[in-house]
Amino acid sequence: MNGFNFLIALIVVSLGLVACIVLIVGFLERLNVKPKDNGEYICTQCGQRTFHPKLIQKGSGQIEFLLWLFLLWPIALFYSIWHRSVSAYYGCAKCGGNNLIPIDSPLGRKKESQNAK
Repeated sequence: MNGFNFLIALIVVSLGLVACIVLIVGFLERLNVKPKDNGEYICTQCGQRTFHPKLIQKGSGQIEFLLWLFLLWPIALFYSIWHRSVSAYYGCAKCGGNNLIPIDSPLGRKKESQNAK
């Protein structure tokens, strides 16, 4: 029985270390993710012009925190990976759409002229 307790403790500590690594990597990726360039963009869904696309992530930071808090590590690990990397994108700050195009592109100029009418 003593060996079984050691195995359980080892698994728990291993999951904790993996969780810390996932959180640190996710944080570092968030710092390094940038829009394509520093130009002006236009949203093809709502026509909003912006210089700074908004980082949009599906899911909730509060749910992620609660999963880690209540020691639901296997679920929290998958949720953190999905929340921090798979679902993140730069999008329109007004409507949340992910169809931003550079304003100086041919399609961007066409969309801008349609919005001006």
